[in-house]
Amino acid sequence: MTAWLLLGMVGYALATSASPGPVNIIAAMSGAQYGVFRSAPYVLGVTAGFVAVLALVGFGLGVVIESRPWLRSTLAVAGGAYLVYLAIGLARADPQQFRTGDVTPPSLGNGLLAQWLNPKAWVVALSAVSLYTTSGAYTLTLVTFCVVFFVVCFGSVLSWVAAGTFAGRLLHEPRRIRAFNRVMALLLIATVIAILGPELMRGVA
Repeated sequence: MTAWLLLGMVGYALATSASPGPVNIIAAMSGAQYGVFRSAPYVLGVTAGFVAVLALVGFGLGVVIESRPWLRSTLAVAGGAYLVYLAIGLARADPQQFRTGDVTPPSLGNGLLAQWLNPKAWVVALSAVSLYTTSGAYTLTLVTFCVVFFVVCFGSVLSWVAAGTFAGRLLHEPRRIRAFNRVMALLLIATVIAILGPELMRGVA
């Protein structure tokens, strides 16, 4: 384990965790609707979910999925549908109740499932394992990468929640917050379509 390898892990984790994507868009919507504190379980679920995917890929499950295009396509469709379901729920929530217990924010379980069904998570994990694990110290580098990703992913997704919270406070009025979440929901649907297209073509090829 060298300093350059560790630095590469941090850079890769940051680039893939902080970039726009369905999971982060939902984080921003949750922040605008519920604030940072009530969105924290979702952030933890997303982070733990991806680390679990990374570990499973590292120990061989990724090869099974990669060798079966139909399975990967099924995962992509199920994941896309679930992410759209979460986004629609947030877009339809009443902003006047977002600080109360009347409406439930995305939970830890929602975050876990969102990553397990997220085709982008599996692609990122497959690339990470192939690029940053070394045969001489495979388990050590894999475990180190999991720890790095946990820290970086948690901070990155939380920053999207914070950005959404700031946007919600800036917009202030319930109707504006609702409009913000609806725009974000449309953006999420667009990103899901962009992900599903290549995956479905790959499944039928």
